[in-house]
Amino acid sequence: MTDSIDKFFEEWAAQREKSGLPTLPEDAQYIYRIARMCKVLGERLDATCVRHDLTRSQFEAMAVLRRRHPEPLSAGDLMEAAFLTSGSVTAMLNQLLDKGLVQRQTNKEDKRRIEVLLTGEGMKKIESAIEERIQDNLALARLLPKGSREDMNRLMRQCLVMVEALEEGKK
Repeated sequence: MTDSIDKFFEEWAAQREKSGLPTLPEDAQYIYRIARMCKVLGERLDATCVRHDLTRSQFEAMAVLRRRHPEPLSAGDLMEAAFLTSGSVTAMLNQLLDKGLVQRQTNKEDKRRIEVLLTGEGMKKIESAIEERIQDNLALARLLPKGSREDMNRLMRQCLVMVEALEEGKK
């Protein structure tokens, strides 16, 4: 069984001989597979977003609002929880407001603080999109037998913990 990364490594090795490309370490192939999986999964998420008339950042923000419901969140809270940038949060929230999917309210304790929460329509839309994502992810997960899924989860957790620790060290 071969995949697109096997082909990539074969082509790279063939060109390396001709053009002096650096050697790609065989033991790093899994990193390239993770990158390829991220691309495929991102495309599937984007397709869900299109079907629900959302951008990816709108989906991420609304999913955070749904997860934290009924607690309203500030733009800063959303930015942090949905891994968005400050500039994109303001524009994205304005788009969601225009669509009637979120509403703004003033914080009861600090009148200077504006918070955001889902409207009824926003709740329906994000629940539908989330359900679609869950079903798609479940179908993808079930491509592997249960034991392999458990092994994959354990290995990916181990890898992610170490990568996140490296990223924390950069801050």
